[in-house]
Amino acid sequence: MGNLLFHLADATMPKEEFNLQKEDLELLLGEICINRIAGIAYRNLMNDPKINISNEVLKILKIVYENNLKRNKNYCENVKYISRIMKNIDFKYALLKGAFLNTCVYEKGMRTSNDIDILVEEENVSKCQDMLIRNGFVQGEFVSGRGIIPATRKDIIFAKLNFGETIPFVKIQNGEPLVIDLNFSIDYKPEKETKIVKELLGNTEDVVYEEVTFKTLNMDDFIIHLCCHLYKEATVYDWVNRRKDLLLYKFSDINVIFNRYLDDKRVSALINRINYLGLNKECYYAIYNTGEIFPRLYKVVNIEKLLVSICPNDLTFMKQIYNPIENKLYSYNCSFIEWFERRNRIEALELIQKE
Repeated sequence: MGNLLFHLADATMPKEEFNLQKEDLELLLGEICINRIAGIAYRNLMNDPKINISNEVLKILKIVYENNLKRNKNYCENVKYISRIMKNIDFKYALLKGAFLNTCVYEKGMRTSNDIDILVEEENVSKCQDMLIRNGFVQGEFVSGRGIIPATRKDIIFAKLNFGETIPFVKIQNGEPLVIDLNFSIDYKPEKETKIVKELLGNTEDVVYEEVTFKTLNMDDFIIHLCCHLYKEATVYDWVNRRKDLLLYKFSDINVIFNRYLDDKRVSALINRINYLGLNKECYYAIYNTGEIFPRLYKVVNIEKLLVSICPNDLTFMKQIYNPIENKLYSYNCSFIEWFERRNRIEALELIQKE
């Protein structure tokens, strides 16, 4: 079932006959939605000329796809709004992930985002927070039926110390919650990454979207950041425990970006940049496992050269999970695909290091 799910998740898939039975789709529906690839799956299935459109599961996917279109339109409007209020700030920033992917890369309805990610240097987090508060944002969580619940000081400190994150900021915009996630690190150890974030923000590019301009990372650094973000969530215990560690849309992002932007010149540039920044583990993990999920990627772009050139000497990290709260290191003993398909990944972990 895994291979079929991966095929349905491939946003670069040409028209293909999937030879699906009704029972297959019924079993896959939950996985498709959980992995946030419903829009991609619907597009791929509709490209199969032999698909029975009356199938109930297809009807559900169509509803999700049409809802994605509405969410995507609202999200893109929010990107434009954030771009306007950040137009005259006096510190460097970059809008990450969905802000660029949803507006400029994916076909409409094939990708959705729950928030807008902004990268700033740690020294400028307070400035950015003040700017958001002046524009009506509250640091906390939106709960349906209860509204925005402000975060406690304890929650704010815990998130920063243990995960290198800030509690998101929320505002009701056009009747819907707009969530802003401030990033000041690419790992759960922000104190070790000041130079890397400064380096990334020193090479931003302007993106023009519907007459609004916003800043994002240049393409090489954008790819590297996607890899680091995937690696962080895939290898931290808390994400594994919540089964949010290996959601397919994260691998889809790398697959789509590589298919669209990777050529021999970019491969060479990425090799130099990854080695310079010392982010070999993060990028190797993300790119190698994206190729495991989407093997067609090897036929489209030269990622073999890229992987060989950035490969760390020791690959034991590829099967390790870290718990930063308890400072414990775990490992698992199976292939990546088997690990992906496990219902309960925590049960398969073995403790190998404890403080």
